[in-house]
Amino acid sequence: MSREGPLLVVPGVGKRFKALIESRYPSTSAFIRESKIARQTVYNALRQDSISHETAEKAAAVLGVDTAYLLSEYTSEPAGGTGMSSFPSPLSLALPIGPGLDDAEARAYLDVPDRIQQTIRTLPGGEMGRSWKTAFLGYLESEAERLHERLPEAFWDILRRVRLREL
Repeated sequence: MSREGPLLVVPGVGKRFKALIESRYPSTSAFIRESKIARQTVYNALRQDSISHETAEKAAAVLGVDTAYLLSEYTSEPAGGTGMSSFPSPLSLALPIGPGLDDAEARAYLDVPDRIQQTIRTLPGGEMGRSWKTAFLGYLESEAERLHERLPEAFWDILRRVRLREL
């Protein structure tokens, strides 16, 4: 039995996955047939909130969503933390799931561009990480607009560096 990679425990992935399947397919079986993802793999993700990155990529492509949406509660922070523990997970902030920042927390990010860059550095590399980083920056941009705050000049440099895969 081959596995596509390590399983990530992703709180809420089963609910997001199920809602997406139900909104696009008449049944889970129809999704399984089209996606060509093993039946047991799909049911494990639905029941146990665990999924491999490779499975999440395949499922997201078939469902027409970003992989980061399925994995939105997954963080790469190792046990013991990174020193950013006073801030919520950037993924829970940046994606359509999660509590968001209160005004003071949002302003703390917008006032100190180094915090933005530190948070970006806690996210994984690769395409998935880049999509999370872009989503996080998009979230901060929308928060700045909502709060009528001007984004710091460094924000645009960070965004450029993420898009160029330098960060």
